[in-house]
Amino acid sequence: MILAGDVGGTKCNLALYDVRGEEYQQIAKCRYESRKFSTFDAIITKFLSDIPSLTKKADAGKIEAAGLGVAGPVIDHRVKATNLPWTVDGAALATQLATRHVVLLNDLEATAYSLALLGPSEISTLNRGVPAPQRRDRVGRGRPFLEWRSVHRGKLGGRPHRLCSTHRT
Repeated sequence: MILAGDVGGTKCNLALYDVRGEEYQQIAKCRYESRKFSTFDAIITKFLSDIPSLTKKADAGKIEAAGLGVAGPVIDHRVKATNLPWTVDGAALATQLATRHVVLLNDLEATAYSLALLGPSEISTLNRGVPAPQRRDRVGRGRPFLEWRSVHRGKLGGRPHRLCSTHRT
């Protein structure tokens, strides 16, 4: 199974997926309010205690890998959460989950990678805009998007690919 997560200052979404060939089946999904926990390890402990009946019903095995998008910069396989008083430590998580395969990504980076996998019906234009000439691409919260581009290694052949609408600033 694969543990996938979105770890932010407000909430933490965790989900388990069973992988069979090219198919991914969601086995469990839980949402936790981040500020109710003193550490990220405590959220993982709660999640693992919440899911046994779901994993047993699905005849799912052990967690083989984990991938988490975390609000904050990833440095040396650790993230000091931007809006929380705790750290997400990849090595500690690997020990807690009994797997060597743990990936920590900045949450915006994780979102950018996932966008290349969406189909046209899964993408919506929020505000149609007019591109501003001579501007650089920007990605960030709290400021208008000029253009969000993502390069997904292999899928798009290394070429920039427009994934969201442009917005004039």
